Amino acid sequence: MFRSDGAFYPVANYPWSFVFPLFPDVHITYCLIPDSIALYAQVTGGHIMNTYGSLVDENPFLASFSGVMDASIDRWNAAIGARGNVSSRFHYDLKVGYALRTNALLWGFGADMLPAFGYAPKYHMLYSELETGWKGDRIEADAHVIVQKAWLQENRLFAPPMFQGNAKLVYNWGGRIRAGVAFDGQTERVATLGSLPGFVDLGFLGDFQFTRKLGFWVKGGNLLGQTVQRVPFYAEKGVCFTIGARLIL
Repeated sequence: MFRSDGAFYPVANYPWSFVFPLFPDVHITYCLIPDSIALYAQVTGGHIMNTYGSLVDENPFLASFSGVMDASIDRWNAAIGARGNVSSRFHYDLKVGYALRTNALLWGFGADMLPAFGYAPKYHMLYSELETGWKGDRIEADAHVIVQKAWLQENRLFAPPMFQGNAKLVYNWGGRIRAGVAFDGQTERVATLGSLPGFVDLGFLGDFQFTRKLGFWVKGGNLLGQTVQRVPFYAEKGVCFTIGARLIL
């Protein structure tokens, strides 16, 4: 019913006293059709580690500094949903929920009005999330979509977009050649001091396994030529390509 992440917090004015936090961990599942449809309800919580590696995934030019390494906390996250699969090829997980998050790490404006990380002391979020995919002999596809509404108490920070999602469709020729298209996009992000436009990033990917140990790959992005700002004020403009090789020793 409850769990702890094993973290201790000092109590204000009592430096040698600590609080051992507990978070809800309740899961209820009902199998409507065995192995195909399962209905569930859950109330969870816990720490969300903001590692330097996860931040670099968003912005590869981010310098390492310790000021943003504090953990965010899901005080509680209540959701109901359905998940399952069809013939072990098509799988899905759809849920709707409401969450309370504190110390949430978000992009926003710093004291000098330049882009910077900041912590939202508390925000509520109503959301719906879908993860789905298909894995066939020739075709593979997957998609992840989030529709959400967040209420922030910090006007310098950008609220999460109301819609964000990504999808990929790949065709496989004999296990050696793979080619497909990819989509990544989100709607406008808004703060009291300004906003960031949404974007649609349409791309393609290809992979050729030349030998058992040597392969080549190519990836293209922003085929629509939009101004993409995954990180505020760091604009990706124009079509981009990346070509690489893979060697298995």
